[in-house]
Amino acid sequence: MNTQRKPARRLLAASVALLLALSALGAAAQPVSADISSQSGFAQEFAGAQSAKPQIRWWWPDGLVDDGEIRNQIRSIADAGFGGAEVICKGSSFDGEDGTSWGSDAWLHCMEVALEEAKSTGIHLTFTISSGWPAVTPAIQSCDDPLAIKQIGYGSTQVIGAGSSYTGAIPKPETETGSDTLLAVVAAQLDERGPAEGKTRYLKEDSLTVLTGEDGQDGGISWTAPDEGSWVLLAFYMQAGSDEEYPAIDHFSKAATDALTGYWDERMITWGDELNQVVDGIFEDSLELDPDALWTPGFLQEFQQRRGYDLTPYLPLIFVDGLKFSTTSRPSTSDPADFDTLSKAGERVRMDYYQTLTDLYAENHIQALQDWCEGHGWNYRGQVAYGAPMEMTQAAAEAGIAETESLYFAKLPGNGSPKLMDAGTRDGYRLQGGVVNLTGKEVYSSELSPIRSGAYEQSAADLLNMINSNLAGGVNLSVVHGYSNSGVYQGECQGTWGGYDGMNGFFSNSWDRTPDFTQFSDSMGYVARNQYVLRQGNQNVDLAYYRMEYFEVQVIADLVTPDLEDNGYTYDFVSPYLLGMDQAEVKDGVLAPNGPSYRALVVDNEQYMPLETAQRILSYLDGGLKVFFIGELPSMTTGYADAEQQDSALCSVMQQIKAHSNAVLLASSDELAAALRANDIEPDADFSEPCDLVSLHRTDGEEEYYYLYNPSSEPVTTSVEFSADGTPYQLNAWDGRIDPVACYREEGGNVTIEVTIPAYGTALYAFSQQNLSGGKTAGIHAVQSDCPVAYDADGNLVALIADGDSHTVVLSDGTVKTVQAEQMPVSERIDSWTLTVESWHPGDNPSNNAVIAKTNLAPVQLDTLVPWNSLEGMENVSGIGTYEAAFVLDSLPDALLLDLGTISNCSYRVAINGTQLPPQDQFDPCIDIAPYLQTGENTVTVTAASTLINAALVNGMISPIWQFTGDLEPVAQAYGMLGKGGSVTLQQVQIVPLVKRQEDPPTQSDSSSDSSVPTEQDPSSDDGSSSQASGSDLPVTGEQTPLLVLCAAGFVSAAYLVWKPRVFRK
Repeated sequence: MNTQRKPARRLLAASVALLLALSALGAAAQPVSADISSQSGFAQEFAGAQSAKPQIRWWWPDGLVDDGEIRNQIRSIADAGFGGAEVICKGSSFDGEDGTSWGSDAWLHCMEVALEEAKSTGIHLTFTISSGWPAVTPAIQSCDDPLAIKQIGYGSTQVIGAGSSYTGAIPKPETETGSDTLLAVVAAQLDERGPAEGKTRYLKEDSLTVLTGEDGQDGGISWTAPDEGSWVLLAFYMQAGSDEEYPAIDHFSKAATDALTGYWDERMITWGDELNQVVDGIFEDSLELDPDALWTPGFLQEFQQRRGYDLTPYLPLIFVDGLKFSTTSRPSTSDPADFDTLSKAGERVRMDYYQTLTDLYAENHIQALQDWCEGHGWNYRGQVAYGAPMEMTQAAAEAGIAETESLYFAKLPGNGSPKLMDAGTRDGYRLQGGVVNLTGKEVYSSELSPIRSGAYEQSAADLLNMINSNLAGGVNLSVVHGYSNSGVYQGECQGTWGGYDGMNGFFSNSWDRTPDFTQFSDSMGYVARNQYVLRQGNQNVDLAYYRMEYFEVQVIADLVTPDLEDNGYTYDFVSPYLLGMDQAEVKDGVLAPNGPSYRALVVDNEQYMPLETAQRILSYLDGGLKVFFIGELPSMTTGYADAEQQDSALCSVMQQIKAHSNAVLLASSDELAAALRANDIEPDADFSEPCDLVSLHRTDGEEEYYYLYNPSSEPVTTSVEFSADGTPYQLNAWDGRIDPVACYREEGGNVTIEVTIPAYGTALYAFSQQNLSGGKTAGIHAVQSDCPVAYDADGNLVALIADGDSHTVVLSDGTVKTVQAEQMPVSERIDSWTLTVESWHPGDNPSNNAVIAKTNLAPVQLDTLVPWNSLEGMENVSGIGTYEAAFVLDSLPDALLLDLGTISNCSYRVAINGTQLPPQDQFDPCIDIAPYLQTGENTVTVTAASTLINAALVNGMISPIWQFTGDLEPVAQAYGMLGKGGSVTLQQVQIVPLVKRQEDPPTQSDSSSDSSVPTEQDPSSDDGSSSQASGSDLPVTGEQTPLLVLCAAGFVSAAYLVWKPRVFRK
């Protein structure tokens, strides 16, 4: 199979905006008439999407926050379109109840003020579990506290020769903490067969001998080595895992979690039942635990009970240096261990150690926190397990809301500028997709937009693209990073201009400081509507991709072949834990039919697999599920106990799997996409050819929903064959409109629609048995057309013509229409604009640097649109630019497309003749303005709100840390409306009737199939305007069928189409 990534019919940038606007023109300019009361409940909820609004992280500097500032900022958050805020303290350690830190009386007062204002504005609040992260509590104020975080460390003697004696002190740990408790002393023979190079010292597995246990506290030991080999004595200690005044709690101890929640119950929850309704729950950020080797009191006993053997003699084998959270390196469980065996014993013991940590963390921390939250009517939301040697899905299953984050789980652009727009891979988000879908969690959240050394460089479009990518990965709650309290306390704010910054001008972004935040309500409304759709019913996923991993490293590349996404396949990652759940059953060849309904399982070059998992997969094969094995089949089980017998049983099961008729064996992942199709496993959203689009499918009863995302820098046009029944509707997430699709093809339980999606943009489709739009239509649709078609305000089917050519439209009843504009539609340019920029800059009050002053600069007359920083006096300006122009119309056109071209590093809004237009697609600035026009002079106003980076750079807001972290230097940006070639264009479009809506549309003679497409127009038609397709011309599935593709006089555009053969797959 050719795996080269290629788009399906890439379009010339000069014409794509016209195509995109034309494709939705009829609905945008003249929506199908519908009384809102006649719309479905879904349509009304989609328009408002109140229950699915995004949230924002809100940083507070301890309790040094004025009541008035809290109230103003909550109103600001609500006005920006957010449905909630996550309050996080970035201040100092606990300074007492009468202080100002987290947990003080001042902090508690601020919490109540925030809750009262949130209730009045209709938003919800989530509180972080403690000050900063990882979790701490004033209930644990010493590293020596038994409930504080612990680690295991060791010390070693020099090499002891064969037959030699050692008498002396028990070796001290390499790093002493002042709180070191001896666990055991182990004698180990060095294995001289091991490689001499590298840091790992190899030990003989059968030599490991425990010399003293936890009661060996006399400080000395006397021991004589056996007569063969070289030996070392290793002493192991439980140690303090932190040297902080308020250490992180022990995340593996139920008693430590109880101390954390107990402090909340006794001290923090001061509000009553009424305000409690405003609290969504408690949030816990990424673990970021410091120890390399985590430990907890009683671990040895827990290990023996759970794994079936004593870990003590094998303690030397569990140490891997640097196996902890990092965004600058990529540690792995496959990194060299301090000590290992030439057999696989070391790997197996370490997996048992990681699994025990996972068990204790999931049970004693995550489950305990969720149970406690539920007791208060809340949810626990957390970024669980990753950055520590634990299996993530088991822990995530216990959380009320599992959370991912873009900083750790997307291949973001290289740190430093340029670092924007490219949203990276989605595979990191899919790591928890399996647990979300198999456990039926309604919400999957993500912390979005932090980029190192990226403060104030991100535009709203950059943020939206990152959100779009998250949504394509299964996320349906965006938590934007973030919003900073102003830092104004008792009327003053010292320090950097702009006020308190929760990320200190290093990580992006305090959005509340940015000019484009003034237009955020448009973008956040778009996000809310997408999230609302992506919470309907269950996500349907094509494939389950097996993954067993005990340390999820920062994701910087695709984890599987990109062929899957390119061919339209969706997939979740599933672990042995998930496959062991009751929900992960197979019925009629489908895995988890009451949930994600996976139609195949993929096992890709996995060496280890638990015996129980292999046995379950064999049962899946017997149940009709196709399982694809890439490379070598698993040959080893994961545990150390009874490994030989377990491995033998595994190999026996694998032989049965290998011989099974439903098992497909592949040499490489390059063969996977073709093998899936060869086994009749096709994607729910099937692209006509491989392309850059990414799809997501949800099912709610008989309703089907599809989300499409274009992560590339170029628009993509392709035909998509959706697995769906019902009438297709396009859902406009920008303004809440729902329009019936006017051109589509039904065949064999599938619906094919030609889609065009702008660079970084998205599309939503619904397939319903209900009338989602509420209006009536002609009852006939187009199945093929070389021009865009739509339903007008009266439900008539119309063609949209923007040139002087003749166009052909084939209708669902077999009629062929030939249409042409009565007059050649005119295209004109608007060259003359007046630009007035509101510059954002520091105020003149030295006692309050939080003030962002705003000054209107002198208007500039532009005959060619250029960036602001190329204009004299605007070199370092950030702010809001208002562009104004006028044009004259002698008569009103059917439709008039305003093509703004490029909007650089700004969000935008448009007004015509003083009327503000609904929110516009920020990725496709081409708008039908006909409904707002008048004869004579018309005015157009475009408001462009920039990022803050240009002003931030010259006013000391940007951290200089980039100089020491290897990031590229933050740089100034070009702002403003640039048009195309410095101009904005107006394109007239003529609306030509095709089919008039009947009050009672006649029943179609053959509505079960839209395959009645003639190969050429019937020349016997009286006037050449239409002909009836002959039944003998019907194509057969698998034969070449005409398909419309792009062509036009003068430019390429999907708005103008010619015939091209295509083989239908289904």
